[in-house]
Amino acid sequence: FHPNLALPALALAYGAFGFFYEVENDGQYLFKVKETSEGSVRLESIQRGLQSFTTDAQKFLGQAVESTTEFAGIAAKTSKTLKAKYDDV
Repeated sequence: FHPNLALPALALAYGAFGFFYEVENDGQYLFKVKETSEGSVRLESIQRGLQSFTTDAQKFLGQAVESTTEFAGIAAKTSKTLKAKYDDV
């Protein structure tokens, strides 16, 4: 047996499926998959959380890009200054 990510992924998928859906058997269908009311509320909660996370992430990403651009400018000026000093020597 060589461990890989297949078994943990299948276990996670099985747990997540049961978190949102239920399987019921009736006279017409052997396996009828149905979303539970708790599952729909959980899904909406996760979607709201992801939306707030993405807006926060976009804000922080914008700040990170500004800081990185500023740092790159400072690094370029420093390298030009050092090159000029070495050329003078």
